[in-house]
Amino acid sequence: MRPISKMSVLVTGGGSGIGEGIARHFCAAGARVTISGRRADKVDHVATSLGDNCRAVVGDITIAADRLAMTAAAVEHGNGRLDVLVNNAGNMYRGPLAELDE
Repeated sequence: MRPISKMSVLVTGGGSGIGEGIARHFCAAGARVTISGRRADKVDHVATSLGDNCRAVVGDITIAADRLAMTAAAVEHGNGRLDVLVNNAGNMYRGPLAELDE
């Protein structure tokens, strides 16, 4: 198993709560962590508090272009790779699965 200290990690919903805690854990273990979220002030605050091993990307996982930007930023921050995705962001869309779109 590869050590966490050599991993590149993307945490969606990393600006608060469980996502913030996950980002803190991975950063403390030496990983290069990219966090994303819809609220710039939240993700920027967390990334700043974690230092150079953490990068913030503002975006909404329900928007395809934002997902691509998050992934690209994580790969860049991770020196060309992404090892771990923590899909922590949530949403409140409700309805029959057949009626939901992207």
